[in-house]
Amino acid sequence: MKKIRKALLLLVVILPIGIRLSDRQVTLALLGDLMLGRGVAQAYPPGIPREQALRTITPHLVEADLSLANLESPLTTASQQPTAPFDLRADPGWAGVLSAAGLALLSLANNHLSDAGKAGKDQTQAALKAASLISIGPEATPVFLEIKNIRLAFLAFDDITRPLDIPRLARQVHQARVGGAQVIVSIHWGSEYRPAPELRQREIAQALANAGAVLVWGHHPHVLQPVDWISGTGQDHPTLVAYSLGNALFDQPAPPTARQGAVLIVSLGVNGVQQVQAVPFEMDVSRGLLLPA
Repeated sequence: MKKIRKALLLLVVILPIGIRLSDRQVTLALLGDLMLGRGVAQAYPPGIPREQALRTITPHLVEADLSLANLESPLTTASQQPTAPFDLRADPGWAGVLSAAGLALLSLANNHLSDAGKAGKDQTQAALKAASLISIGPEATPVFLEIKNIRLAFLAFDDITRPLDIPRLARQVHQARVGGAQVIVSIHWGSEYRPAPELRQREIAQALANAGAVLVWGHHPHVLQPVDWISGTGQDHPTLVAYSLGNALFDQPAPPTARQGAVLIVSLGVNGVQQVQAVPFEMDVSRGLLLPA
């Protein structure tokens, strides 16, 4: 875990030369893949409080202005689709647990949203809404929020279910940027268990930076990948790219790196990303909870 902390922090604590700090800042807490079915669900039979699952990182989520994760589990009682290779469905009651832990926004643009078909997707969105949670994706429609007089635009994309049209992706980001919004992109991409981003991830990241995204938040590889700065063509400020934040909560026992994740705490100002901090943690798969690193 010390190697993980070092690899993350060396990349993110040093800001690029030329960034102008702003008095107004919005703090985001970002997580990777969140899966609440299968082994995680089995670790919480009746009588065992689910709230303890994320208690290690709850203080960081609560302290942020907005906390986000990629939700890999459809929250539904609908039947699994015959074509779905894995059953990651989870009890819709988990939505309230996520809200109580401090999460506020969940990305649904991933290859498991349709594991229970349209009924599962609709029930997932309804469960999140009932728990006052915001969802982004699977549609490429931006969600606009204003926090501390800073306008934010959130977009979510899935490059796993089918390859994205990169020029179209860039146009959608550019359109969200018009009007001065700080654009944050959630993207499901890459190959599982690879410790470094692939060429396609880097190509997409560069296109997003060129289009004006200030922050790219990646997931799907289930392991930590580097956090990096990218200069976008024609952009005044660099883009922060977290290629993969690993698993936030999952039941994968192997490889060992799949049990390691991080909260990425990002401060955004009117000039883009201002400050970054990584808080690593490790999963206890047998107990379905997180442990401090």
